[in-house]
Amino acid sequence: MRLLSFRIRLFLLTFLYGINASAIDFVTEHTIRDLSLGSITIGTGSPLSLAGQGDSPNQLLVGYRNKFSMQELAVASFAGVYRSSWMTNAVSISSAGYEDYRQIMVGLHAQKRLSPQISFGLTLQSLSVSAITLEKSIWEIYPRLGIEYKPSESLTLGVNIHNPVRLGSADRERLATHFRATAGASCRISEQVLVASEYEWVDSEKALFRLGIEFALLPELKVRAGLESHPFSPTFGLGYSYKQWIVDVASERHSDLGTSLSIGLCYLFQK
Repeated sequence: MRLLSFRIRLFLLTFLYGINASAIDFVTEHTIRDLSLGSITIGTGSPLSLAGQGDSPNQLLVGYRNKFSMQELAVASFAGVYRSSWMTNAVSISSAGYEDYRQIMVGLHAQKRLSPQISFGLTLQSLSVSAITLEKSIWEIYPRLGIEYKPSESLTLGVNIHNPVRLGSADRERLATHFRATAGASCRISEQVLVASEYEWVDSEKALFRLGIEFALLPELKVRAGLESHPFSPTFGLGYSYKQWIVDVASERHSDLGTSLSIGLCYLFQK
């Protein structure tokens, strides 16, 4: 009975891999704020979407993402960010799966401001996957590169290159870490309104478009909405800040799989 249950879960997981070009990136890489804006990463954070918010130099974040109510795609994450006048550094850890399937992703992030307008970022990501159907755990290590350009205080442009090269335990056991390139922009129309968009190429075969908007109802309360083109997924979210704490909630709707709910908590250290 247990084996049958696992096979059903494995079938569903394979189904989701077929829906999305990169299922592992799909369930792990976005912050809760990114998700509520339609999974946009450029223009809402650093070129590499370093987990971080506000203008505090140091912060800690934890998050939980219940992907379409499927236990094997529920993601728990942790990140620590340290900002100095010279460089921004971060460490991120996420874990997804259940007792018979587990994936763990660890990232080391660095971002350097090259000029008042230009920033460059580098991430080194490590991913390992274990399952009862595998004789051993399989793993991959791959980099991500990004550059961000701010021609003005209100406008941010960015380009990301994901997974240009990969080192793994065996070539025939490549995980779903596809080559991806993204280009995007965000514009702060006013103190209350932020609009962001992003275009992504996956393995030169598939293109995705994302759009997001954030509106500040109050200085401490922000509402967000977004969409992703493939599969079509509208998103909604809230962000509430109180002193040194920020709580973010995101909801994502899929026409066939239902609704995902994500929640994150961020603590901002004093300057």
